[in-house]
This record gives sequence, structure tokens and C-alpha cells, in this order.
Amino acid sequence: MTTFLWLLYVVTFQVADGLCQIQVVDASKSPVKVELMYDDQSGNSVKLSQDLIRKNLALSCSPSQAGASSKPEQKMVTPKNTASKPKQANQIQPAKVVKGSFQAVISWVNTPEDLYIQAVSADAQVMQDVSSYYKGASATLPTYRPLEGNVCTVLDRESGDWCRAVALKYVSKEKIKVMFVDYGNTDEVNCEHVRKLEDKFITDVPAVAMGCALDGATPAGSSWSKEATQLIFKVT
Repeated sequence: MTTFLWLLYVVTFQVADGLCQIQVVDASKSPVKVELMYDDQSGNSVKLSQDLIRKNLALSCSPSQAGASSKPEQKMVTPKNTASKPKQANQIQPAKVVKGSFQAVISWVNTPEDLYIQAVSADAQVMQDVSSYYKGASATLPTYRPLEGNVCTVLDRESGDWCRAVALKYVSKEKIKVMFVDYGNTDEVNCEHVRKLEDKFITDVPAVAMGCALDGATPAGSSWSKEATQLIFKVT
């Protein structure tokens, strides 16, 4: 999936593929608590949380309070195992948490407390390998109807790439909602564009996108405004 400038209705959008600096504040939380830093027009390092507060788009809070006022929908990277859903032999593991400070690309943003990053150090080769393999083999492979919570590969309608995904739910007989585990976004796709994911793209190949939440700031209102979320779009 190619990262591009794409603004959807309300506050869910993908952002530009420029690098930003990420500082992990609390790796024990899920999503991981981070601070996002970038350079302003004068070349000074700016923290996103402070910028939001200064522009009256957020309120300051202690790390323990961050995220208490708004609870973003958590998207599953690995399926839950229940009695009604048999355990899959191999599951895509969550992205490896990179501690400390590092450079990353923000691959998807829902709100400042629900965003996904791809660390520069992450092994992203799997994304190219999956797309190349299924572009050549998809015509001869049968369609696949995964159980909700199971992994699969899906043709992304925007980029034309085949991507690893988790099936979230069937929205109709013809369409299924999936989460792209290497990017963080969700989409409703036609079932004819779903294939079974080969084990070699599952075992020991964790998700590339890491779910994060901005630390040190909480919404100025009952929920994050479109302006607050768009600020991330503008500075990255």
C-alpha cells in the first residue's frame, strides 16, 4: 500500500510519508504511549502535545490521565481465540515495540490517541514480498472467506497492492471489513479480492505498523476535534 495524501470524511485519514521523531514514553501500555516531535519553520524541535495545547486543541494532562477521556476503538492485529473460532496455527504477531527515540513514518491516523507508525528500523520487506507474490499468483488462487479474527491477504483498491490483513467482520455476503496490519487502517473490501495468506508471510513476521497514543494531552472537548487530528497531517 502506497502512503499518500488522502483525507476522508470527519477525522480518519492517511498522512504524508515524511519522517518524524518518536519518543516512547510508556511501552507497557496498549496502545504504546509516545510523544511525536518535529521541526517548525524556524528549525526548532516541537512536541505535538505542546503544540496542540498551545493552539487550544487539547488540554494538558499527566501521563496517567492521557487517554482517559477518549477511548479509541482498538483494532486487532492478532485474532482472539474463542471456543467458536478455532485457533489458527500461525498468527501475525503485533509489531515489535521500539523503545527510546527513533524515526518513523506515520502510516495512519484516526485521532491523536489512535494512530499507527512504521519505525524506520522495522523490517518492511514482507510488504513487498506479499504484494509481489500475490500479484503473480492471485489469478490462479481461489478466493478465501476467513473466519472473523483470522488473517488473510487483500487487494488494496487504492494502490493495487496485496496486503496482509485481519478479517474483522462480514458487512454483507459480498463484502468484509478488514484491518491492514502493516498500516493500521481498515476498509471494506469485496470478498473476491481476498486470498488465504501463506504461512511464510505469517510465521516470525510481525506486523509492521505499531499502534500508538499521544502522551501528555487530552481532548479539549468530549472528543478529539478534526482540527486536532489534522494537525498531525500538516506537520508530518
